[in-house]
Amino acid sequence: MSAPAHLTPRGGLEHPVFRGAGPGDQLLAALAFEPKLTDAQLETAQAILDKWSHDAARAEAEEPCHCDEPFLGERTLRLRVHNLVEPLAALRELVQALGGALPVREGHFSRWRAFEDREDPAAVLDPDAPEERTQFPAHEDYLRAVFDPASMPPASEYESQGKGAFETRTGDIVLEDRGVPLHLPPLRIGYGTARARFTTADARTGLVRDALAEALQPFSELAATRPPRFFEHTGGFDRVDRLEVAGRVGYGFAFASPELIQRVSVNRFRFREAEIFEALVGVIGRLELAPIVTWQRFGKPFAKSWRQEEMHVFQLWER
Repeated sequence: MSAPAHLTPRGGLEHPVFRGAGPGDQLLAALAFEPKLTDAQLETAQAILDKWSHDAARAEAEEPCHCDEPFLGERTLRLRVHNLVEPLAALRELVQALGGALPVREGHFSRWRAFEDREDPAAVLDPDAPEERTQFPAHEDYLRAVFDPASMPPASEYESQGKGAFETRTGDIVLEDRGVPLHLPPLRIGYGTARARFTTADARTGLVRDALAEALQPFSELAATRPPRFFEHTGGFDRVDRLEVAGRVGYGFAFASPELIQRVSVNRFRFREAEIFEALVGVIGRLELAPIVTWQRFGKPFAKSWRQEEMHVFQLWER
C-alpha cells in the first residue's frame, strides 16, 4: 500500500492553501479506494479511523473533532474535521495510516473557514491565486478580461454556481462537495462561455479532438471511473466545435455532468472538474494553444439554492 496516486488540489495536503490551518478551520477529505475494500479491510479502516479520532489533539477537549459523522464505505472515506490543535499534521497522520494499510487511489482535500456573517463556511482560496474580476457591464468586457493577459483575470468559478445536487432513484438528496477554488497555473480560467459562432471544422479541429481524447485516458486509472465522452453542440459524440469570436479561433466541447460525478458518501459527491482541467493543460501544451479556458455549468434549479447540473461546457483558444 502507498500514498494516494491522484490528489486534488495539486500536491494534496502539501498545497499552499493548507499552510497555517488552525483549530478554527475545517478540513474536508475524501479518499477513494481501488480496488474496493473487503470486509476485513473495512474493519481495518474503521479501527484506524476510531483510534485517530480518539487520539487527535483537540483545541477544546470536550468538543468533537468531526464536523459531521464520517462516512466509510467500500469505495470511499469522507470526513470533515475541525477543533484540532494541528489540523494539517493530524490529517496527514490519518492519510498516511490509511495509505499504509489500504489501497487508497485518490485523495481530495479542501480547507474551509466559518465567518460570523455567513450561514455556511467558505472555502479558503489558494494564496497564490490572483485577484479576480467578477462584474462585467457587457460580454465584450468579459472577453477582454479573458484574453488580455495584462488585465485582471475573470473569476474562475462562482460560489453560487458551485452548489450541485441531485435526487437518487430512492428519493435521497445528494449534495456537492466543492474543492479548493480553481487556480491551476499556467491556465487563465474564466467562468462563463464565450458567445462564439460555430464555424466549419478543419484539420486543426481534428487535432484538438484527438488530443482531448488522449488526454482523458488517465481517467481509467482513477477509482471506479472511465474517460468521460465529450460531444459538440449538436450532440455528436467524440467531436469538437470550431468557434470564432472577437477575431479569435477556439474549440468547444461538452460533457454530460452526471458522467463527471464521483460519489464520496451516501449524500455527498464531487465533480471531477479538476481532473478535466488537468487534462486540458495537456491538450493546450501539446498543441501550443493559448493557456486560456472558458467554461460553464448548465442545469436547472433544485432544492432552494442548489442546482441539478446537466452539462459542463469547455472552450479552448488559439493564441
